[in-house]
Amino acid sequence: MKPLDIVITPKGSIGIITETNDKGNKASVKFFKSLNQGDKNAWWIEEDGLVVIDNLPRILASSMKHPFGIGEDDVNHFFGERKPVDPLKSKKETLIEEFSRVLDVTPSMIKGVSKKRRSTVIRRLYWLLEREKNGITYQEIGEITGHTYSTVYTGIRNIKLLFRYKEALELELFKKVQYLFPENFKIENFN
Repeated sequence: MKPLDIVITPKGSIGIITETNDKGNKASVKFFKSLNQGDKNAWWIEEDGLVVIDNLPRILASSMKHPFGIGEDDVNHFFGERKPVDPLKSKKETLIEEFSRVLDVTPSMIKGVSKKRRSTVIRRLYWLLEREKNGITYQEIGEITGHTYSTVYTGIRNIKLLFRYKEALELELFKKVQYLFPENFKIENFN
């Protein structure tokens, strides 16, 4: 990602990168007004699903070249070849992408370390989903999300306990993603 790249988000918002940090690993986006579907402006990372459609300097150079001859070769040399991207063509979502979309958060939030209650509950719910749906170990979940084995183990244990006490936030979020869990997964006194 680099400044002046034109991008599309997983929700379908289209904008232009105005600034990058961390050697292009983080980007700030200015969305075209009518094309913003409620996305954040600052600090997108690659895992958030930002897709580069094209680059503004490349578009300008391509539109200004002489219609005859080999001007496109120089455009491609200086700005790189345009890789055709169909931003509206849906790709198969990964589990973390679908989970994030349904709860209106980013994958980086799930991988983060925020101590806010909602963030913590969402993170633990995702860990539980990975464990129940894919049967992967606590260690593997930790490697996927950047957390330790013990953090994942304790988080899953705690969310199961909170389900038992019918905590409102946990049950509300679970209802939204319940369809992602295996059919045989049940919460006591919930269904």
